[in-house]
Amino acid sequence: FVGNRIGVFDLSDCIKLMLEQKLKVDEVDAIVGKALGHPGTAVFGTMDLVGLDVGYHVGKNLYDAVPDDESRDTFKSEPFLEKMIENKWLGNKTKQGYYKKTKDASGKTVKLMLDIDTMEYVPAGKPKFDSISAAKKMENVADSIKHVFNADDKAGDFARAYLCKTFIYSANRIGEICDDIMAIDNAMKWGYNNKLGPFEAWDAVGVKEAIEVMKKLKLKVPKKVEEMLKKGCESFYATKADGKYYYDFEKKGYVKIDANPKIILLPDLKSRNKIVKENESATLVDIGDGVVCLEFHTKMNSIDEPLTQMLAASCDIVEKDFAGMVVANHDERAFCAGANVFAVLVAAQKGEWDLLEKSIEALQNGNMRMKYLEKPVVTAPAGLALGGGCEIAMHGARCLPNGETYMGLVEVGVGVIPAGGGCKELLVRLTEGIPSGCVEGGLNLQYHIGKAFENIATAKVATSAMEAMELGYIRKSETINMSRDQQIYEAKQIVLSLNVAGYKPPRPAQIPVMGENFRGLVEGIIMNMRYGNYISDYDLFVSRKVAHILSGGDCAEGTYVSEQEILDLEREAFLSLMGETKTHERIMHMLTKGKPLRN
Repeated sequence: FVGNRIGVFDLSDCIKLMLEQKLKVDEVDAIVGKALGHPGTAVFGTMDLVGLDVGYHVGKNLYDAVPDDESRDTFKSEPFLEKMIENKWLGNKTKQGYYKKTKDASGKTVKLMLDIDTMEYVPAGKPKFDSISAAKKMENVADSIKHVFNADDKAGDFARAYLCKTFIYSANRIGEICDDIMAIDNAMKWGYNNKLGPFEAWDAVGVKEAIEVMKKLKLKVPKKVEEMLKKGCESFYATKADGKYYYDFEKKGYVKIDANPKIILLPDLKSRNKIVKENESATLVDIGDGVVCLEFHTKMNSIDEPLTQMLAASCDIVEKDFAGMVVANHDERAFCAGANVFAVLVAAQKGEWDLLEKSIEALQNGNMRMKYLEKPVVTAPAGLALGGGCEIAMHGARCLPNGETYMGLVEVGVGVIPAGGGCKELLVRLTEGIPSGCVEGGLNLQYHIGKAFENIATAKVATSAMEAMELGYIRKSETINMSRDQQIYEAKQIVLSLNVAGYKPPRPAQIPVMGENFRGLVEGIIMNMRYGNYISDYDLFVSRKVAHILSGGDCAEGTYVSEQEILDLEREAFLSLMGETKTHERIMHMLTKGKPLRN
């Protein structure tokens, strides 16, 4: 109910501001989207998702139920909305609402939007605002919101009016729909998937600064907020040595936020001098009870040289001084999006082959060090875990994925192969359940190794943690975390429970392979795909490299090879592919276009 009251006002007010400032549907969604810490569906995409009829009735119900609300008229529906409902343009469930998808003469999908003035569908564009483009590049959502709020363009004008009215409405509801600011902030984050609640966003732009804007817009500033400032409290939230506080309007002062023991916040721990070791790419944080957490913080948490150095250093520190380690972060987008391919490309173009080989070895050694560390390491991926990120996630003693984890060994998309131990570890996982003696007895390994080839050669990405288990990236014996806020805590508990059970690292794996017989099987399949034009000549070339690694190299079927032998094959194949012009073209295309090139 708290979320509905604020959220419905928020959406309804956006419509009224759109009409006042004469903006289009797609322009409003471009502004009130990710740059302001909201979901990509923004305003009108959200309404289409919910259903316009549902939204209409919720708004009408609120209008009738809140006769004393100073902004009651905001809940009145606009004539065009009533016309849309009359036409059964109810959103996604009727396949048209504010947006509609159709196909052009060539069969290509075209996205249309409703022109409110003509009530006709027109092509939806991708409105460009300098402030929004700049904000989307910012890592911190608070900085992004502040940038748009202060922008001197059409997006900034809209954002200022929109945010200020939401701030005021939220403040005026304290004492009516809830007792404190945290209830509203949490409702908007949990219910509407906003990155920051209204009061957190107000802090981001500055409480005093926002009030100055409100006065310029001739909006009525809540007295309770002005009183807060007079008391010398310049923000709604404050961090002190002993924890985080929020401003309580009734008590007219800061109240300490009761810490939830199941929510471990790395920024809070870092601010309290719990950093064990850090560099520009990663930080090792003491999360209590003898456990540390290794947090990546490069762009998209991509792998670079300082990160692999921290991985190795962290393992040394943990083995000597701690009970175990969790590898995790709070980034909602990515656990780790893979290697910094631009840096790899530059090194290859400069002919720095020794440097490249050392970089690959560093990642391989770091992953193997994690796997065979005397203390347990639990990886906790969430969001994207691609390429090298998938490889890191696979090398813990245990893996605790969040349900929304998207794992995959996607390197062939840029013309290379997994070289951080991904090929090796996938082979280990897909063959480790084979009973002793079966390989010697003539068991056909084609199904097991073929699955690894299919995953890698097609760059298959799991769309959930459950699918990642089916593909072999995560063992089926693992637990899936369903509360992102508690993921680090749960991973820590696994570390502690492993120690209680007397944790010992696994024995080095011996991997059964098929040798040249596997390469022969794959050759027939990929040649048929080439003749059918399903893959290019270069896809064929890269696929043969993958097959060579997974076959175990030049050996006979039924041979057992060590993990290091597969790692050596990975490294050799990666370096050879980085010497190919077509691989360079694929990497550049991915960096500039954001999608694979099939050259």
